[in-house]
Amino acid sequence: MKRLIVILLFANGAYGQPKPAAGILLDTIICQHDPSQGYALYLPNSYQSHQKWPIIFVFDPMARGMHAAKVFTPAAEELGYIVAASNNSRNGSWEIALDAADAMFVDALKRFSIDTDRIYTTGFSGGSRVAMGVAVMTKSVRGVIGCGAGFPDTPGYRPSTGHAFSYVGLVGDRDMNYQEHITIEKELDRIGLKNIRLVFHGIHQWPPPSQIKTALQWLELQAQLLGYNTSDNWNALGTYHHLKHRADSLRKANRLVLAQQAYVQMLDDFEGKVDLAGINKLLTDLQKNKDYKKQLKVDQRLNQKEKNYQHKIGEAFTEAIFTKLNVRNDSSLKGEDWWHKEVDLLKKMAKTSQIEKKNMALRLLNLVWAKFATASFNFTSQGEYDAALLFNKMWLYVEPGSQWAHWSIAKVYAQKGELQQAVEHITFVFKNNNNLPLKLITSEPAFTALLKHPGILEIIGKNNRNKRP
Repeated sequence: MKRLIVILLFANGAYGQPKPAAGILLDTIICQHDPSQGYALYLPNSYQSHQKWPIIFVFDPMARGMHAAKVFTPAAEELGYIVAASNNSRNGSWEIALDAADAMFVDALKRFSIDTDRIYTTGFSGGSRVAMGVAVMTKSVRGVIGCGAGFPDTPGYRPSTGHAFSYVGLVGDRDMNYQEHITIEKELDRIGLKNIRLVFHGIHQWPPPSQIKTALQWLELQAQLLGYNTSDNWNALGTYHHLKHRADSLRKANRLVLAQQAYVQMLDDFEGKVDLAGINKLLTDLQKNKDYKKQLKVDQRLNQKEKNYQHKIGEAFTEAIFTKLNVRNDSSLKGEDWWHKEVDLLKKMAKTSQIEKKNMALRLLNLVWAKFATASFNFTSQGEYDAALLFNKMWLYVEPGSQWAHWSIAKVYAQKGELQQAVEHITFVFKNNNNLPLKLITSEPAFTALLKHPGILEIIGKNNRNKRP
């Protein structure tokens, strides 16, 4: 990242070439100084090179630049942001991620007219950790939007007292990293870093564009409070009404703990800027409400229960990696039967009508399948196909309808030479998604030996017949 810090000091030395068209989301901009790197790009319709523009750099965990950029384009168009989303940064390697960040920063800052006081980073899952690491290392990022994950594990990439950017934590109420966002909110408060936690209804995923709009509006407010430029289409009163509508909606939906947190956040953000008597009245009434007090106790109890369960799952999974689930007759070890019982218990809990308990159970189920899926990928990459198969089967036990899990286990079976089993799982995927291109099969190296299998030929035949006019 040393090159990035240098380019921030001497920014906006243009390449002297035609600029990409504004208002069009482009799949790939090749970095001129490093053609191996590229990024998806969106310039707002109002973009003019004689003005300075804010930019948000986006990091997806699977290098899906176009996919990630689409989430940001509605809010970027409304508020006048440039969006640059890496096509190279992905989970698994900090070197790859930071090289991608470096290349994208350098290229965009040379190519476009950027306000270097208004540089933002964002990411989802592992990409969220990259966004935070880049902000910490460069000390030139105004704000971070962390989606579905928090801080990197590496101490040098984590914020501390003295860092000056604002932080938005965006997390689904069924995301397995939900508790992590609560923890980092407390940590950021402790070190004095301005932050807000926004919860939406969803799993471990990029947030909906409407949530991105809320995040950017809040970051605009923080920029104004610090004396920096803000977007022409933004004003504090509009953001106040936007955030109040969000808080009111939570209250009316009887999500009283989240509503209370939203009102408290507004008191902090808008003190001295608008008349807050109405917010104070709503907050006072809410905190006296018996339902709020009851929900708060339930929330605190479930948060602790979830943390305890996460610890239990973590310890059991560490053991599973060591044993590779081959525990034989050793009753002191946790094998497939133990995991099946735990998953069954969580699935039963997830059927409750109590929304917070239901969400907790779903978050824990998501945590379990994510751990087994990741381990299966790792074992596959190491050629340990028997272990990969066992872990993938556990993933399918949690998520029997997951097309991704069926596709993954098909690859493992194919690499083990068990072709009939591989075909059965590929058939499941295509049966449940008729729009998948056949290229997914023909371009997958693991499936080379399957291409003449009767089951695969049948899939190809059906696909071709469905395409006929």
